[in-house]
Parts: sequence; structure tokens; C-alpha cells
Amino acid sequence: DLNIGDQILTGRENPHYETVYAFGHYQPEAKGTFLWIETENGASLEITSEHLVFVEKQLNPIRAGSVRIGDMLIAQSGPTQVKRISTVTKKGLFAPLTPHGTLLVNGGILASSYVAVLQNADEYFEFADGTKLLSMHNGVHLFLSPFRLYCRAGLAMLGESSPACRSYTENGLPPYVDAGIRFLRWINQQQLAVQIIAFVGTFPLFGFAMALEGILFSNKLVLLLAATGLVWKIVMTSNRRKRKLGKEKTM
Repeated sequence: DLNIGDQILTGRENPHYETVYAFGHYQPEAKGTFLWIETENGASLEITSEHLVFVEKQLNPIRAGSVRIGDMLIAQSGPTQVKRISTVTKKGLFAPLTPHGTLLVNGGILASSYVAVLQNADEYFEFADGTKLLSMHNGVHLFLSPFRLYCRAGLAMLGESSPACRSYTENGLPPYVDAGIRFLRWINQQQLAVQIIAFVGTFPLFGFAMALEGILFSNKLVLLLAATGLVWKIVMTSNRRKRKLGKEKTM
């Protein structure tokens, strides 16, 4: 029932509400097989095996498919032990994206907004020689920075999401996300030299977008953007009315 622009609870140490700026996956009618992970405190989580979740004593979130009975999932009320894992088939595939890439779901269980996009990696993006580069969560978060900046700016200034942030390919992915996953999987199959060149060539762009996002969406600037967007909408509405009146007078 979520929509872009809704506020949902997110965060790890200091839970707070953040705006859903887009969906990384959106297929309301598609059927999917989910892991049904039940915990000792009564909370449960239905999630695809490729989706990332936070587990105690793990520095970064890992694939849900790697979670085992006895593991401790991170939850709002504290770690809770996994007591049962089964599978269930249901209709609807959704992955809400938040500014920090996390969300608190059933019973306050902390999950990442992202999936492990590489089939041969569980926690990290790695170079061909095995050198660990970035965690899967942080790598996807960095890669999404231009898309996130664009979508958040649209919501802040216009009060509604831009078309590119709510359009999806036949796979249920935004075009930017779909192309990005294919690019990352292609890079993962290349030799070390190609991987290094790709990383060095693209990191400044993503890093700049993330830095700009941090500057623009400080509390004061968010208010400024919202005010600017409101003024812009008022001016545009006024101009449209003037043009309409001008046409009526001409007729």
C-alpha cells in the first residue's frame, strides 16, 4: 500500500521517518517466492532470498538466503533470534527506496532497501583478484546516488515524483536501476584492469552526487527547496491562468 512520497520508519540506531523517493522493484501482479523468517519475539519477515538483511555481528547486511536458524536479526527493540525459516509464494514484488537505504518492517526488523546484484557475491563487491571493494549495500547505495538525488529533488521542489522515478521496465525496475544492474554484472565478468578503469572513471561522479545530496538535503536546504518549489508552482499556475484569459479575450 506504499506510495512514493510516503514516510516510513527507517534507521538502525536512531529510528526516524524518511520519504520513499522511488521503488527499486515494483510489480504488483507478479508472483514471487519469499523466505518466511520467523523470530523468537513474534516478528516475521517475508523477503526474497537475494534481498539484504542486517544480522548481529555482521558489519554489513547479507543476503536473506544466507540467514540460518539461530542467527540474530537486528530489530528496533534489539536483536531477535531466528527460530524458523520456510518459503511462501505470494503476489507482489516491492522494494521501497529510502534516502539511507534501510527500512524497519514487520515487528521493527531492520532490512536494506537493496538486493545482492551479483550472483557470486554475498556481502562485498570484489575485484577479479579478490580484493574487497565495497559492501553490497554501500556499493548499491553509492551507485544509486545520481538517481536518488534526482528523485529527491523532484519531490522537494515539485511535491511529486518525476516520471523517470515512477516508470518501470518489463522487469519491474526503474530504467536507471535496470541498466545499472546489467552494467555491474558486466563489469563483474571483466578482467581486473577493466574493473579498475571502470571504478576510477565512475567513482567521482557517484561520489559527487552523494556529496551534493548531503549538502542539498540538510534540514535548512530542504525547507529552502520546498519553498522554492512552492513559489515555482504558484508562478507557473499564475502564468497558465494569464495565458488562458488571454486566449479567451482574443476569442
